[in-house]
Amino acid sequence: MAMAMTEEDFVSDLQITMEAPFAVYPAEPTPRRSMFLSNIDQTLVSAVATITFFPACAHMAFDEIVQRYVDALGKLLVHYDFVAGRLTLNEEEDRLEIDCNGAGVFFGVGTSDLTMEELKDIKFPNPAFRQLILQDYVSHSHLQNLPLLTLQATSFKCGGFAVGAGLNHCLFDGISSFDFTVNLASIIRGESLEVTPSLDRTILKSRVPPRIEHNHLEYTKLCDIPRGLTAFRGRGCSGAPAESEPIKIPPRPKLVLKLFPVSVEMLHRLKEKAMEDGKIKKCTSFEVVTAHLWRARSLALEMPSDEISTVLFPVEFRARMEPPLPREYAGNAVVPGYARATVKELRDEPFSTLVHKVQQGLSRIGNDYVRSMIDWLEVHKGIPCAVNSFSVVAWWKLGLEDAEYPWGNPLHLSPVISHCAELVLLLPNPNQQGGGGGGFNVAIALQPPQFSRFDHLFQLS
Repeated sequence: MAMAMTEEDFVSDLQITMEAPFAVYPAEPTPRRSMFLSNIDQTLVSAVATITFFPACAHMAFDEIVQRYVDALGKLLVHYDFVAGRLTLNEEEDRLEIDCNGAGVFFGVGTSDLTMEELKDIKFPNPAFRQLILQDYVSHSHLQNLPLLTLQATSFKCGGFAVGAGLNHCLFDGISSFDFTVNLASIIRGESLEVTPSLDRTILKSRVPPRIEHNHLEYTKLCDIPRGLTAFRGRGCSGAPAESEPIKIPPRPKLVLKLFPVSVEMLHRLKEKAMEDGKIKKCTSFEVVTAHLWRARSLALEMPSDEISTVLFPVEFRARMEPPLPREYAGNAVVPGYARATVKELRDEPFSTLVHKVQQGLSRIGNDYVRSMIDWLEVHKGIPCAVNSFSVVAWWKLGLEDAEYPWGNPLHLSPVISHCAELVLLLPNPNQQGGGGGGFNVAIALQPPQFSRFDHLFQLS
């Protein structure tokens, strides 16, 4: 296996000077309305961010590029009015919704004193790339003032530039975010929308009365979260602590982000190992790597043998519903699949057993299960499993690198990663054959002492 790359090998200060951010409003008046957010949307009120790097453009100045972005964004917000809105709490129904009030999105422009070459490998998910996201200006705003989308365009000394997008996950899942970006590129080119968004989220309303037909271990009730793991113990909890008993959140340990390459050869060996005892007949790259990561990470953390470890993974369900959701559904049609086992089982059971558990976690997501899940969330107001758990997210190439802009195609698109021990990303490896059958990279954050054990467990002897 090739040597793992670490964030310490890359630049930490991008030396960016920012101009004052400004608001971008819908180019035409949009009607004031409230947008319903599904129970799935309610669990995803959190910030996510992506960076798109572009090469230098010889025929278009950076200022012109920024202006074309801003003009196109204003036109697109007419079709996506909720993106220009603000989250608000409907106190009568005790749920969040979006006030489509046309308050706008925020746009920032920055200049870096570095060249893109000085960033070294832009395909490494350097946590310093968070400096390319417009965040500090709005991070302390009240809910009603917080934009749901921010964009920051940053130019480098070489003429290349990056566009960082920070958005609230309640807006979009991966597919609808892809559609939004494709539509933005289309308007920048002077063309019409490529995808007409389907905006009705009430198709994912809970049933009346709710019918919980499954045991939803992929979620945790807020009041079941051990004290100290979170400061939020609110809706649905009867034992919220008194003000005289504040919850003290312990300081998070120092984490380091590393990138482990997974070769095509390693994938073949993992699949052979999964099927060698004949218990499963076929498996995918995602299934075997998730099972392998699950075992290696849990053992590297030296969790007690009787502790239950849970691995979560997002499952997109548009086509799994009856009837299917529109492909153009502009919301979150993704829920957490899960696999769980004791640490003893992870250590002692055959690899095929772990892969089968991951397969079950993927296959159980169907119409009945999703409807039951929505109803469970209506009753319990939970969040994705937060105890002895972590998520594996496959960031395969969505095709956005092929989006056509007047100034050229993107060099690279990637998520912005923080030091989060509960999130492991599978990223395309340009030196292999890409995701979904070829090699890729595993981005994982652990405490430094845990890496030697993880490295030993993750590599195949």
